[in-house]
Amino acid sequence: MALLTACIREDRSDCQNTIIHLEYVADGEDDVIKEYVEDVDMYIFDDGGHRLRSYSMTELPDGTIKMNLNDGEYTLVTVANAKKHTSIHEAPSDQREQFYLQHPNWYQTGDVVETHDHNYIGEVKLEITSDGIEHRDTVSFRSAHVNMEITITGLDAPATRAAIPYTLRIEQSHARINFYNHLSAMGGETVQPPLTYDAEKGCYHTTDLALFRMDQGGVVSRETCPHQVVLLDADGTELVRYNLYDYLQRFAKEIDVTKQEATIPLEIQFSQLGVEIVLPGWNIEDVKPDWG
Repeated sequence: MALLTACIREDRSDCQNTIIHLEYVADGEDDVIKEYVEDVDMYIFDDGGHRLRSYSMTELPDGTIKMNLNDGEYTLVTVANAKKHTSIHEAPSDQREQFYLQHPNWYQTGDVVETHDHNYIGEVKLEITSDGIEHRDTVSFRSAHVNMEITITGLDAPATRAAIPYTLRIEQSHARINFYNHLSAMGGETVQPPLTYDAEKGCYHTTDLALFRMDQGGVVSRETCPHQVVLLDADGTELVRYNLYDYLQRFAKEIDVTKQEATIPLEIQFSQLGVEIVLPGWNIEDVKPDWG
């Protein structure tokens, strides 16, 4: 909800006539933005969707953005945590419809996409008028990612910690998400997260793996979740290929990927009887593993 107060000065040249509060409530009611958002890129579009200007802010000590805007109608789009694993594709036309988040290595021959950043996107429409009126409004962030924790059990330990003899891939993962926080239909990508071996627990696992969202408007389907979980041995032989949507359907009661801070736990379990894709025991016990 917008609030209006007055900037009472004869010379208003340095008057910040627009103050935006940033918030993120995750899956609750309290603002927890400081727990999840570290820096913000801000884009201002006019009422025709044309980018007017943009800023990057590495610190938000009071959770607000202050700026001067001329009279008019605008849309302010904010992108959080565009770090090492995020490239913001800015359209040559400066039209919002062609702005995307993607991985810097996407479409780069020979470069691996290991994970994505924990991105968030928010927006607010602004109508600025003159007469010294100070406009106050709020941007509520929405998550642009899903967390995933994959564990592999029942396989031999590596010869050394550095020589992991298996390759894990998430194929047909979404490569882009646009400035409306909608999935892009432009192709997919293969995400290849590094594996670590935990000798104490006798398993391989991923660490801090994030993918772009798998739902559209709170609905999960085969179109929004075409992902394939694939495991290869050192020779490139395919040991496992499993449709992630089928897994989510099997464990729909335990896993809700439409949450803002959704996590998908998945265990690839090898035994003398073969291989199974199961819900990890730690998830059933509601205790997250402490990887050493």
